[in-house]
Amino acid sequence: MDRNLFKKFSEQVRDLSQKGFSTFPTGDRSYFGHVLIVVGVLAVAIFAGIRQAPEDAGATARIIVNAEATAFQPSAILSESGEEAEEGLEIEPAVKSIVEGQGSDALADPTIQAAPTITTDPVVDADAPLVINPAAALVRDLDAQNSAFLHAGSASWPLASLTKLMTALVALEELGGDASVVISASAVATEGVAGSFSVGQEYLVKDLVAAMMTSSSNDAAVALQEAYDAKQARSLNSAPATGTSPFILSMRAKANVLGMNDTFFDDPSGLSAVNQSTVLDVERLARAILKTQPDIFNLSRQSEVTITNQLTGAKRTIRSINRFAGRSDFLGGKTGYTDHAGENLLSLFKHGEKTYLIVVFGSQDRFGETLKLLSWTKAQ
Repeated sequence: MDRNLFKKFSEQVRDLSQKGFSTFPTGDRSYFGHVLIVVGVLAVAIFAGIRQAPEDAGATARIIVNAEATAFQPSAILSESGEEAEEGLEIEPAVKSIVEGQGSDALADPTIQAAPTITTDPVVDADAPLVINPAAALVRDLDAQNSAFLHAGSASWPLASLTKLMTALVALEELGGDASVVISASAVATEGVAGSFSVGQEYLVKDLVAAMMTSSSNDAAVALQEAYDAKQARSLNSAPATGTSPFILSMRAKANVLGMNDTFFDDPSGLSAVNQSTVLDVERLARAILKTQPDIFNLSRQSEVTITNQLTGAKRTIRSINRFAGRSDFLGGKTGYTDHAGENLLSLFKHGEKTYLIVVFGSQDRFGETLKLLSWTKAQ
């Protein structure tokens, strides 16, 4: 039941109580009024449950989401006037004076870079409750229509570096993998050092995508944005745009085409807390990548990739920060982390004939909780 219908029902209950017990003798009105209130409250509770049910379809009582999961604080995003943003995580596009999420996967969580691939899955009792604590989560058999588990599927959340999935998709579609990109000073100045790029180096788009998908390089993301913006300026025979980046506009347009109606992009790296989406929208993005640009996920499943400087021919190796990279059942994914978002993770796994997509937002142990959900799903 949507909110308008729910509100209309509540008003009808109120009107009925006012009109109904006014016809009763004074001594009976209080009793009749209390009866209507009880009936109304019960009905409201029932309808509220019906309204919630579709979003959590597929979830079972055997998975318990800890109510103390870390929540994104809307007050951390400020408007230009300094006032707190409206509660509910819907950020106006005009809001530019934001508090950026500090750090990136590589910068803010450096221990992950040196961590070995996780090869052992936790043992899960299929008959016992599974306790997890992400802000939102999804488990989907991509060949089926229903979810194995869904929690807070429509809740907006900062994407962090999961943003780079859309950055990679738009860059490959609009620039092509074999286009050359020169690394600028502004790209290198972007927060984070993942990828270890230097000013003046030149790499193919597909190599920059590889750097994003493995080391989560923010420099590579900005370099791709700048390359697209420069291409657009040349095609229009004009100076580079001074307003919203054409690349960001293309990211938003692609989200609209994919039906990602609860998603908003403000930068290509995910450092901005204004970049927000839902686990259901991220599923739509993952499906599109698998269908049209599967190499994005193929790169992300590698433990390391080699990229080549087109000016010098020098090759270097970039290692993955994803602790699932290198697993035989891991089909790819993307990490994400900022102070605002907490730990985000999108993962694809193969189990028998099934392909599972697992997404967790706002976790305190993204790899551990993903493996718990994977093991639980396998045990069903």
